[in-house]
Amino acid sequence: MNIFKLIQDRDKEIALAFDGLSRPNALFKLTEMRRENLLTDQEFAEFSDDTRRIVSRML
Repeated sequence: MNIFKLIQDRDKEIALAFDGLSRPNALFKLTEMRRENLLTDQEFAEFSDDTRRIVSRML
């Protein structure tokens, strides 16, 4: 894989997690952040039980 393709692929993954942040899609963004290991377990633990449960189910 060439470096340009790798950068394009990673850019798309990062965009899924951070582009268009809003309250209605927050759970989807949190799920993508967890999927990409962009949140530590400690950071994730700060969310409510319900939020953690929903995000965990979506993974």
